[in-house]
Amino acid sequence: SGIAIVGAGMAGAAAASALMAGATKRAEAPTCLGSSSAPCVPSCWILEAGAMASCAPFTVNETEGERGWSSKFPPPGATGRCGRHMWPATDATDGRGEFEMNAVEEIRQYVRSRGLEACCLDFPGSIELAIDEEELELIRSGHGEFWDEEKVTEVLGCRPGSFRGGMFHAGGGKVSPLVLRDALLQDAIDRGARLLSSCVVERIEEKDDRVVLHTCMKTIEVEKVIVCSNAWIPQILSEYESIIRPTCDVVLMTRPLPPAWKFGFTAGDDQWYGMQMQDGRIFLGGASRECECLSLESERNVNEDASRQLRDFMSKFPFLSESDIEAEWTGLIAETPDLRPVVGAVPGRKRVWVCGGFSGHGMPVSCSLARETAEMALRGERRSDKKYVSCLDAARFHRSQNKLPPLHDPGRGEEEEEAREDAREEELEEDIDQLFRELGEKRGVALMDALKPRIEAPLPPLQPAVRGLCEMHQEGTKQG
Repeated sequence: SGIAIVGAGMAGAAAASALMAGATKRAEAPTCLGSSSAPCVPSCWILEAGAMASCAPFTVNETEGERGWSSKFPPPGATGRCGRHMWPATDATDGRGEFEMNAVEEIRQYVRSRGLEACCLDFPGSIELAIDEEELELIRSGHGEFWDEEKVTEVLGCRPGSFRGGMFHAGGGKVSPLVLRDALLQDAIDRGARLLSSCVVERIEEKDDRVVLHTCMKTIEVEKVIVCSNAWIPQILSEYESIIRPTCDVVLMTRPLPPAWKFGFTAGDDQWYGMQMQDGRIFLGGASRECECLSLESERNVNEDASRQLRDFMSKFPFLSESDIEAEWTGLIAETPDLRPVVGAVPGRKRVWVCGGFSGHGMPVSCSLARETAEMALRGERRSDKKYVSCLDAARFHRSQNKLPPLHDPGRGEEEEEAREDAREEELEEDIDQLFRELGEKRGVALMDALKPRIEAPLPPLQPAVRGLCEMHQEGTKQG
């Protein structure tokens, strides 16, 4: 019984913390990390493919500022290998800016409640840097405090001419992600969640009223599954093979250095980024490229050309040298076509939800979106009714690209095929309802012609239902 969460990064930890908080404190406010207003869940498995130190009573390594990894080999996944920016978007489209500001405030409150401010979270601001005049014009059209080339050169200590100017944003911050992730995991474990590390999920199979997870360790049966493995989602859910694209950055970390920058920065339309953490180490990253082969080992292999490009960028800062580099690694980014996450129920599956594809912008939103996903799963909702989260519906690409999973798969049992057919019919009905809203005054043949691309796939059992819905819509329109 219960729910399994695949992935123990930031999103998986936040989902587990919300689930277990809902199981023990149903009355807590739903707008706080580590709490949930959703119904109780009896148990929670957290399955992580990578090796992890066990979540013993929570402590922080004051020297490194983060717990649980060697400086030479950060743990796999975006949480351990990211650029550490906590920079909420200001874009007001679909309520995104408001959602992200609230999401960051949730993290602030949680960090404060755990007494982790000194080692985990800081908001000294962030700056967008322009490498050329075209980018400068784009940056100047936005909001913030404009810095000219002279001020950027002076404050960053870079070579003259490296950047044409920049826009400073006071709301930008930086986070020690493993400290935050470990605190959330510890909350979940203290409330009864079970963590299995080095546990690779090989296949997810739905059977009647349960889900079977086939792993390298054991077979686990649960009521529902939430997949929070970000770039690894397509390896578990084939539905996302053409939707979530793993890309790789190179990130380098210096030895502890004297204070240089209080704030973080991006440059070259977010191609490059950097910041100095509380312990004095500077992180620089960039040179994104598509991953040729995704594996746990591939994150240790650094592309030579990308590494050379990153060092060329580092040369813009005379106070940094090769001798300062303490570690270098590959960092994974999970990109979607519109660079927004996928959140909600997986099309064609009744008991599987997904939260991932953060496209390099996971730190501000992953915790809140994971909590939203956990509450959707607990309530059995396929998508959120909240404005911005509903725009991240996990089925949006499947509907627009007609990539709903096939009904008939010889490798699946009859019961699972039946369940997938029911789920597919439900998704199709939702799709048609949306089309009705879009098509407005179309009637009869014109309406069927507009629907044809959606139904001419091999779905003979569903076509009568589709036509019936069309007739009902026509009749309802006449009577109305």
